Amino acid sequence: MDKQALRDKQLAFFLARVVSDEAKREWRAHVKEATHTLLESKLGEIASAESLDRAVVAALSKESFARAIRPISKSIHAETVRALRLEKTKIGGYVPKSAREKIDALLARPKLMQEKLLRQVLEQDAMEETMRDVLFDALKEFNEKVNPFVADWGLPGIMKKLGPFGFGPVSKAVDGVRAEFDKRMEPEMRKFLQTFSRKALTKTGDLMSKNSGSPKFIELRKAVVAWIYEQEIRELLGGGDDEGATLMHGAVLDVIEHSNLLDYVQKRRRSELDDFFARHAADPVRKVMADYGGSPAIDTDALADATWPALSRLLTSEPVRAQFAKLLDEFWSTVDDV
Repeated sequence: MDKQALRDKQLAFFLARVVSDEAKREWRAHVKEATHTLLESKLGEIASAESLDRAVVAALSKESFARAIRPISKSIHAETVRALRLEKTKIGGYVPKSAREKIDALLARPKLMQEKLLRQVLEQDAMEETMRDVLFDALKEFNEKVNPFVADWGLPGIMKKLGPFGFGPVSKAVDGVRAEFDKRMEPEMRKFLQTFSRKALTKTGDLMSKNSGSPKFIELRKAVVAWIYEQEIRELLGGGDDEGATLMHGAVLDVIEHSNLLDYVQKRRRSELDDFFARHAADPVRKVMADYGGSPAIDTDALADATWPALSRLLTSEPVRAQFAKLLDEFWSTVDDV
């Protein structure tokens, strides 16, 4: 067999062997050994603060957002939201007992309410206008029920006692006074509420801040969360539409992209990476993870099976095949004729 034929046979064997069933089985062993090697390697030997920082900057660059992150995440987000709008499962179905116990403990913690946020909400004009309307309706209803001109215990009751002879003339006089009273009452109530509604909101904020840790307020928070548990996901998303979901998704990405490109954010990230590597560069990766409470139990077989299709496709791609052929040609160029 001449050299060229032998070279072609070698190449065919090699290309078939690296993607064979035997190679797939061997890949499991390689992944297991590689995982062990990485975990036992010193952090500084397999990574650096500079390289990681460059990778983050590249991944979050404007070009990455424009060409990959935005279009891909937009598609995933849209499909997810559409699916959730049809989801009949209750929120509580995703919250196990252990999580509910932790949430209840969190809701019972003191000073859970952010007073500054509460004050900011209550100080808005819309809240004052709402309080003014509510109080006006309450005063109006109260006036109608206790107004001596209309209440049974007031003038109407007294006039009934006068009998048929005095009721008519007096009734007309009372109706006139009542009309004038009502005419003057509404503007006075509105004038009063112009200042009192603000005081009412301030008092509301004072009471909510003061009593936020009381048993009743704790029960209020728990009752709201319990109600959420009982709601179907589709019901909670029923008020949204595709346009709103798109706006929310776009706003979130705008914030992420903008914040990660800020100079002081990048400097802070690099400083934190430098500090992290200064502490752990000489430590094995397994120890670094243990220092932060991690104890990895990696299913290397599952990892190997998940990565094999991509590896197999790579090994059978034309560029890789061409590279194998090139290396083999280089070898045979050093061999005398056989």
